[in-house]
Amino acid sequence: MKKTQLSLIAAALVLLVTTNVQADTALQKLGRGFAGLAFGFLEIPANLNQETEARGGPLGFPIGLVKGTGMMVGRYLVGAYEVISAPIPFPEDYQAILQPEYPWGYFK
Repeated sequence: MKKTQLSLIAAALVLLVTTNVQADTALQKLGRGFAGLAFGFLEIPANLNQETEARGGPLGFPIGLVKGTGMMVGRYLVGAYEVISAPIPFPEDYQAILQPEYPWGYFK
């Protein structure tokens, strides 16, 4: 029960931080980091969808699965880096390292 409550609080905090901040700031970098750590798993369905649309099912599914798994690991690592280094303006002016900036950015 406590894990569920903590997860809901973390998700609400991520959404609050990422939707209310317009310019690239330390707070937005922190929000991106938490979003990457909490929702990095979205890389798998996003890349599965992209690759199957681009290449078709038989070829796109395994490529999307491998690409999504690799991007998920990268999203978690970058998320941890952004949380730890949030007060430091690197890259320049707190710009995002990965594109899309947030894991749910694929689903527009």
